[in-house]
Amino acid sequence: LTPVELYKDVASCIDQEKYDDGLFLFALAGAYGRFDILRVKDATAHGVVGFLPGMFFNQLDKTKVAAFQDRVKQMSGNDSLKAKYCSDLESMSPPQNFPTYMISHGLAATANALGAPLPGNSPGDNPLVSPFDAPKAWKQAVDEYLQCKKPEGTGR
Repeated sequence: LTPVELYKDVASCIDQEKYDDGLFLFALAGAYGRFDILRVKDATAHGVVGFLPGMFFNQLDKTKVAAFQDRVKQMSGNDSLKAKYCSDLESMSPPQNFPTYMISHGLAATANALGAPLPGNSPGDNPLVSPFDAPKAWKQAVDEYLQCKKPEGTGR
């Protein structure tokens, strides 16, 4: 799954008022997006991650979205729930999909499509960071997105 698909599923959960179901998917979508930011070279493409939730949530009832946002805030302030999400996500394998949704939104892809590649970027270049340590980047993405890091000296 991509963040696009996951945020669409989160929107469905919000619409059905299944906020707790949507909460884990929201955390997963955010971590996937952060992972893709780490692996896609074109920094101009990274902004699409911030746009995705609104793309789906703006079409929903504002009261339902507000109720979901309250759940997100509660999760952020609940150390045990956040620790569970961190552990659950870190135990998952890194995403295997090719992040077309992100790459296609960057200036490099646009310039290549127009036949005017950006300096240092030509059609056919690998748009992903290489070499890339996916397991390490996945842990970093989860830690950064969910702010999983524990204080120094706690063994993590």
